Amino acid sequence: MICATKKREAEFIKDIRSLSPDAYAEQYLRFSAAPILAGVKPAALISFHHSCKSVWHICKANICEKIGLNAIDLYDNKDSCK
Repeated sequence: MICATKKREAEFIKDIRSLSPDAYAEQYLRFSAAPILAGVKPAALISFHHSCKSVWHICKANICEKIGLNAIDLYDNKDSCK
């Protein structure tokens, strides 16, 4: 089960890499936050790395409003934010 899930996750990430940076960040967030959006979990820790990190900082408010999430940056350094 875990291997199949990781394989689907890898395929999804590969598929969305061709999107614009802001569309990639939105789809990555939707995928990562799916249990929250479905009401299964109250929260999740999601990491954005490298180039996606800068897009996240620029588009965070817009993306979160669009999909109905609240986001709090807990950690931010030169390589990633969570």
